[in-house]
This record gives sequence, C-alpha cells and structure tokens, in this order.
Amino acid sequence: MERLVTAEEDLHFATLMAAAQDGDGAAYTQLLTRAAALLKRYTSSRVDGTAWVDEVVQETLISVHQSRHTFDPSRSFASWMFAIASHRLADHFRRLKRRSEFEEAIEGDWPELPAEDPFVGDDRQAAVELIERLSGRQREVLTLLKLEGLSIREAASRLGMSEGAVKAMAHRAYKALRERRSTENEND
Repeated sequence: MERLVTAEEDLHFATLMAAAQDGDGAAYTQLLTRAAALLKRYTSSRVDGTAWVDEVVQETLISVHQSRHTFDPSRSFASWMFAIASHRLADHFRRLKRRSEFEEAIEGDWPELPAEDPFVGDDRQAAVELIERLSGRQREVLTLLKLEGLSIREAASRLGMSEGAVKAMAHRAYKALRERRSTENEND
C-alpha cells in the first residue's frame, strides 16, 4: 500500500485531534477537512464509482466523529483512522453483496415485458401518448425502455436505479396503462 501520510503529517493530525478533544472547533474542522481528502484518496483506490467513494468517506468521517474520544494522541492518527476506514469499507462490500444477492433473487420474478404489452400493434405516436399519461419515474422508465429502446441495465444506469427497481417500475407502469385502457374501454 502506498504511504498516504508522512510521519510529520501523522503527528500534525494527532495534534489536531488532541486539540479537538479539548474542544478546539477550528482544529476539528481543519482535521476533518484534511482527513476527508486523505480518505477520498484511500477509498477511491479500493471502491468503484464516485458515489460509493463519497458514501464510504462520509460513513468513515461519521465513525471518526463518534469514536473521537477513543483516540490516544500518543499513537498514530493515520493508523487509527485507516482502521476505521477499513471497517467502513468492509461494511460497504457486505451491503453490495447483500444487494446483489437480493437483485439476483428477484431477477426471475420480474418479466422483461408483461404478457399483454400495451404497445403491441400501436404506432409510435400512440405509444408516446400512452407514456405521457404516466407520472414521474414510470414515464421515465417506459420512455427509455420503449421509445429509446434501452435495455433494463442501460435504463437502470441512466436513472441511477437498480435493475430490479427498473423492472418493478416498468411492471407498475404496464399495469397502470392496462387499467387505464380497461377503464377507457368500459366508458366507450
């Protein structure tokens, strides 16, 4: 592992933390600002995706804050902080594993398209009009899937959603469209 902190920097961090433990708010602000930059470098070399890096850094800083009373100023601040960061990284990877297992478990439960696709036989303008009747995310999901022709994975990536969530949203959108068509047919 590359050396992220020199001995002098580590001593400076320890001094700032000792001052923060004694109630010096300015020292604590400086410590957290510098630690955040250091944690970002440390975490980004271990985690894919900027959003995940920022999340792990934030969780680590919260843990540092909650555990600040346990820091011994005569010891290495960097070792103490990186131990906390490694625990937060382990938590992150456990969450990703659980999420992945959950999405794999529901993968077969959501059809790519419902049995009665409301777009079969409709021209593009009719499809656009149907989609415009939907609200929010349902409209966004069907626009990407049906009008732009994206895959579930591509739509999920573009919307910042999981594939399972996109499938669930598409399923609800199809159901809403079928219900509207059924109601319209009854009223005709």
